[in-house]
Amino acid sequence: MLNYTLEVCWALLATLAFSIIFQVAGKRLILSTLAGGIGWVVLSVALHHFRYSSVTSFLFSAMSITIYAEIVAKKMKTTVTTTLIPGLIPLVPGSGIFFTMDNFVQGNYSKAVDLGRETLFVTAAITIGIVFITSISQIIIRILKYKTILQKYQHHHKAHKHKK
Repeated sequence: MLNYTLEVCWALLATLAFSIIFQVAGKRLILSTLAGGIGWVVLSVALHHFRYSSVTSFLFSAMSITIYAEIVAKKMKTTVTTTLIPGLIPLVPGSGIFFTMDNFVQGNYSKAVDLGRETLFVTAAITIGIVFITSISQIIIRILKYKTILQKYQHHHKAHKHKK
């Protein structure tokens, strides 16, 4: 339990640092920092509690961060990337890339290929999670806008009918 708590704290700290580097300020700084913590909690629960594969766990984590970023962007009237990019920093598979290259340099080609494949799959899962949620969000936004326009038109049309 202490290990998971420390991992989440490190994810929060890393996200905070990158949020500052990306010049996120004020309340948005706190909200973007929380994105990294939320993502890491989802990743840890998926990996350790539900025993999902790393690829599936990273997919769910990226999806949760993207959902959170979409909500924050709407509430704070800011861009999604203000929260999304810093929130994804803890998920970047840097160690996978490092150990892939390390094994290539040391001549452990089989291990390097395995690690490289896993790193590519994790990267693809993160990307797919972001694209999927962003696409769904855009569809929902368009449906809601269309519904609002349709209601205004119907209200205007009814008011115009009653005048005749």
